[in-house]
Amino acid sequence: MNKNNKHIQTFIRARLLFFVILFNVSFSPALFSLDVESLYDAKVGDISDRKYQDALYDLIRNADESIIVSMYFVNVYGSEGEDPSVKYLLDELAKALDRGIDVEFYLNTRFRKERMREIYGEEPFKSLREKGAKVYLVDSTYQHHDKLVIVDSRYVIEGSHNWSVTAFKRNFESSTLIVSAELAAEKLSRIRDLPMESDRLEQVKKLSYFEGKFVFPPDKNIVFKKALLENESFFPKMVKNHADRAMDTYLLLLAYAQSCDQKKWGNKVPIFMEKLAGYLKIPETWSRTAKRRQIIKVLESLSETYGLISVEYDYNKEAWVSFTDLSGNTIEIDPYFFDPDFLAGKSATGQFMIFVSDLLEEEGKDVSSVPKTELGKRFHLNRNTIRKGLKEIESL
Repeated sequence: MNKNNKHIQTFIRARLLFFVILFNVSFSPALFSLDVESLYDAKVGDISDRKYQDALYDLIRNADESIIVSMYFVNVYGSEGEDPSVKYLLDELAKALDRGIDVEFYLNTRFRKERMREIYGEEPFKSLREKGAKVYLVDSTYQHHDKLVIVDSRYVIEGSHNWSVTAFKRNFESSTLIVSAELAAEKLSRIRDLPMESDRLEQVKKLSYFEGKFVFPPDKNIVFKKALLENESFFPKMVKNHADRAMDTYLLLLAYAQSCDQKKWGNKVPIFMEKLAGYLKIPETWSRTAKRRQIIKVLESLSETYGLISVEYDYNKEAWVSFTDLSGNTIEIDPYFFDPDFLAGKSATGQFMIFVSDLLEEEGKDVSSVPKTELGKRFHLNRNTIRKGLKEIESL
């Protein structure tokens, strides 16, 4: 055997050994990602094809407590005409309701044809609702693809069957009956955590309301806590840090929040990031991602550095902000001050001294007549910073 043949055989042996090792490692039960402890003991039976409907009828007719249906597609009438198969099934659910059985539906709403969603508001679903069935429509931004029935928190039917004449009578479908209270409980927990279409529509309505209020300047005076000026952790710290954008952002958000009906909608308000970027004069030429990064940066600063807000983020959507509840007395600030163009023309130092001037005026004092040492002690700034701020507001 020549040298080249030896090299070829050695290469082939090495490759075969590699694949043997790879196969053993890849398919080793010890490396399965599924936690064995999460598996349940259960009795399992095959109810594929035509056995599905009979098994389902038996379970519904003998249910003692509850019937939960989580289904992609429920179509009462098939393409063959008014075949009663699905209708009879829903009639059995109506009889179960008459016996006092709880019946719940979790239904897909994401269809190409709007007609399918309309069916859930018509007969026989209307009659089932009137008898007490709860019909939940899953958020239409998702495709709810379940084919799942749970009876008496013990029997689980899952497989490929939709509730349709085609699935019951014509298709080859694979489904399984599983008897396991533990599995049923886990499935039920998942179903009840699904996002609902009613919640989505309420959220759309809520966002529409708030977006209409995300306009500046506001149409009324804004209540302003004196602690923002007198606590060195708040505005005085922003002035020292030259955090102009942080101060502008907080002032705009404060005015926006007070323009909303918080008794109706709650204390948490959504922030529309691209609009806020415009109000803060972030260049329009920047990408959407770059603008969003800047807004997140300033919101995090207000949260972590100054402790004035709490913020939560919806992925690639809005941010939700709630305000730290500050104690102490308040003053009222004219709405014109919250015009983005006005804010853009003033530094954090200048804005701060405007507020100080308004506060002192309310106390019957003129800011120019108060010694800078006294101002510095009360508002935690040095004389040069106060002098700079006063000079900036002289033109007002």
